[in-house]
Amino acid sequence: VDSDFKFRKVNPKYCSIIGYSESELLKMTFKDITHPEDLIKDIPSITKLINKKLSAYKTAKRYIRKDGEEIWGALNVTANYDKEGKFLYNLAILEDITGRKRAETELREREIKLSTILNLLPVGISILDQDQKIVYENPALEKILDITMEGLQHGDYLERKYLRGDGSPKPVEEFASTRAFSENKAQHNIITGVVKEDDNIVWTNVSAVPVDFPDWKVVLVTADITGIKRA
Repeated sequence: VDSDFKFRKVNPKYCSIIGYSESELLKMTFKDITHPEDLIKDIPSITKLINKKLSAYKTAKRYIRKDGEEIWGALNVTANYDKEGKFLYNLAILEDITGRKRAETELREREIKLSTILNLLPVGISILDQDQKIVYENPALEKILDITMEGLQHGDYLERKYLRGDGSPKPVEEFASTRAFSENKAQHNIITGVVKEDDNIVWTNVSAVPVDFPDWKVVLVTADITGIKRA
């Protein structure tokens, strides 16, 4: 690409990605195939390359193919100069990353949907990492335990006392989460009383299920059964 942003040479793969023939591209500039919203950041960077204020430029950007399809490309541009330092051309290497970008978008959409569902559930949901620290909790859990999100993530709940179903003290070893970690199997319907700072007791039914994800190791479901327990 020259200083006027015009194509001077393209290889067959570039033509295949963009959808234009070589003869068509040699009559065009990269501005003609760049998505308008991404062109805003391209022009200043390419200009800096031409003026020797930048030696290389990398970005992920959108292109508009000849057939109108919007695609994503990983672009790596290097400026080339002659012996006197005069600009000759920009060498652009383009990789089609449309599939990867679409997968990332779909993943984000799924994460948003999952988060929305978890936030609407009437039971408490929490997720522990390999250190048994809470990395996620939904609003219902905060309400059930009467602890803020910051308090849960800071481990304030560890300062409380816990009870078995018969009212006797419950050691940490008997927690559903602890057993899920140590035994590596699901623990269901573990009745646990949580003694709050005001000495009021919240009775819960807790299930813990081990999962094998890099940042998720145990998922807990906590239901408030205080009313049932009192009855």
